[in-house]
Amino acid sequence: MADVSDHKFYADKESHYFDLVEKDRQSGKLIARMSAVSWSEGSKHIAAFEKSTGQKFTSGIQVLCKVQIDFHISYGMKLRLMDIDVSFTLGELEKQKRETIERLLRECPDFITKQGDQIITKNKGLTIHPVLQRIALIGSKQSAGYGDFMHTLMGNRFGYSFQVDTYHTQVQGEANATLLVEQLIRVFQSKQPYDIVVIIRGGGAETDFLLFNDFYLCKAIAKFPIPIITGIGHLKDQSIADLMANTETNAPTKAAEFIIAHNRRFEEEIMYLQQTVLIRVQQQLSNARRQMNQVQNIVTNVSRELLAGHHKTLSAVSHFICSEPIHILSREREKIQYFKNSLLKFPLRCLKKEQGFVNIYKSMIKVASPADTLKRGFAIIVKDEKIITSGEQLTTGDIIQVELKDSILTVEIKDKTDGRKHDL
Repeated sequence: MADVSDHKFYADKESHYFDLVEKDRQSGKLIARMSAVSWSEGSKHIAAFEKSTGQKFTSGIQVLCKVQIDFHISYGMKLRLMDIDVSFTLGELEKQKRETIERLLRECPDFITKQGDQIITKNKGLTIHPVLQRIALIGSKQSAGYGDFMHTLMGNRFGYSFQVDTYHTQVQGEANATLLVEQLIRVFQSKQPYDIVVIIRGGGAETDFLLFNDFYLCKAIAKFPIPIITGIGHLKDQSIADLMANTETNAPTKAAEFIIAHNRRFEEEIMYLQQTVLIRVQQQLSNARRQMNQVQNIVTNVSRELLAGHHKTLSAVSHFICSEPIHILSREREKIQYFKNSLLKFPLRCLKKEQGFVNIYKSMIKVASPADTLKRGFAIIVKDEKIITSGEQLTTGDIIQVELKDSILTVEIKDKTDGRKHDL
């Protein structure tokens, strides 16, 4: 078991030249180093290794291989690769991946948990908007995956339009995981109301995807406040970034297709609701028409019954109107005749009665007349042609006329005494 270093491949010779290095696992200190080579037979095993693992045979990988020691008097001692263990390399990669997942669960319990066999993250729990239009795209603009994604998204057959802001970065090699984290930070700091963030990378060797198992990148994805969709072009293994993200797809085109299908589902739901509303409205209208017809029939029947009843009433009233005036006229003629007779007798009774009143009034007037008053011993006193009714109107020395029944006396007042001597 050793690490590959300083690898060189000459395709025309089908030869690999490299160093096999052994290091201390804890300190990383170099323990041993030896040159190695792989010629035609060994190169066939290396090709089979790359095909089985998807991992290129290159510097930086750890391998378990069978070697043979060759010694040349001029070139010294070398190791010649005879065979390579595929399962060991696959196991090492899986082990590193498992250790990273355990570290994430251990150090980030607030936003990364495990329920059964499923990893639950904050980002995975975010709800994706019903319609996706504003997209932050993280990837390499020069890659075929970027072109595939944009072509699929913008050329969709439904005519959906999208606003795609691209955050360019390298998406190959473990060292570039830091660049991906920086782009996520840029997206967050932009304060743009993105519906989703899409991280894409086209296909490649297994080692090309090692950055998507980086602890810090996966931590950032799990905690990110906007739903993340991964479109990483791997066909075999699932990266840790896929586990942390809200939604995973296995290629840039699949990510674009997911977005289109997501929007299409919403449109189909709206169309279904529209169709449902139309059907319900038609049903309601049909029920309303049926009820209106029923009401119309009821109104028609009731109207006929009412008209028939009113017709009978009108007939009776008509008969009454035709016959009643005759009876009324007969009664009124009798009243008129009665009043006529009464009027003929009434003037004589009234004249007689009024004559009696006149005689009474004449007697009263006669009694109250001045002549009759004077006859009863009363006198009328006049001063300055005015009738005196009170002694207060006279003073001593006044000349007055005293009218008696048969004469008028002119008198001078010599003395005046208040009060009455006697009552009459």
